[in-house]
Amino acid sequence: MDTIEIKRDSVGLSDVPGFELAAVACDIRGKGDDRLDLALIHASQPCNAAGVFTKNAVKAPPVRICQDLLGKGGPFHGIVVNSGNANACTGTEGLHDGIEMGRLTEKATGCSEGSYLVCSTGRIGEYLPMDRIRAGIGYEKSVAAYGAFPTDPYSHTPKHAGARQPGMTGQVKEEILTRCGELGVRVSDGAIRFQPKLLRRREFIAEPRDTGYVDVDDNWQTISVPPAGLAFTWCQVPIVYKLDNDAPVSLKITRRDGSEELLPQLDLPAAQSAEIFERSGAIRHLTLNLHSSMLFAD
Repeated sequence: MDTIEIKRDSVGLSDVPGFELAAVACDIRGKGDDRLDLALIHASQPCNAAGVFTKNAVKAPPVRICQDLLGKGGPFHGIVVNSGNANACTGTEGLHDGIEMGRLTEKATGCSEGSYLVCSTGRIGEYLPMDRIRAGIGYEKSVAAYGAFPTDPYSHTPKHAGARQPGMTGQVKEEILTRCGELGVRVSDGAIRFQPKLLRRREFIAEPRDTGYVDVDDNWQTISVPPAGLAFTWCQVPIVYKLDNDAPVSLKITRRDGSEELLPQLDLPAAQSAEIFERSGAIRHLTLNLHSSMLFAD
């Protein structure tokens, strides 16, 4: 699915200085067509806003959300609206979906929380297909697009000014820690230990490839990953896992001068671990030989 892209249209609302439009096909109706059914009106500068609402006692979640946001006084950066589903008569889940749609848009546009009004029109009594809306809004942008982490790279978002300081949210930090756990990286008594028992065989590549990384001297480098291999960096030191049941389990240390040391275990002694923690550059990379029996059984 394509993701939404804010741009000026040829004739229309974006002729008003400071406003831009965007639309994307999310297939909200679930018919597999390419009908544009989610749109943004985006203001480059914070705006004031007002609304006129139904007096009906039954109010759909988007109405309640907009009333709440307007009651807080703003400022606002835009409106996100979908067709094909009114998100009406959907109860608490519909309310949560509407709030999420606003949050996703704020993340995708780098705007502060509560700065996007949410509107929906279409079928009544059906939940929004949030998986397709998430994909359409494109909040999980690529690493290249964000220049950092693919999900929500901003941790400091003042309400009056939008996203300002790049950082990591708690969610991203948790994901990094989780991935370190899956890779089996442990630290005990100052020593790095590798226990990849949560990794699956399918995470290892079938064909050799090169991968890039930034070393401890802040230079881009390339390292080769062998077949049945997996690579990642820790403290800017590349670590390569390779599966070979015919070779003994081992850990090979490659140093700055090209010398190598082969250890018959997957624990890095405290002295060598300290070199990695300190980013001294003395250790250039680690290569570990693993057996399939050490991995999580598929």
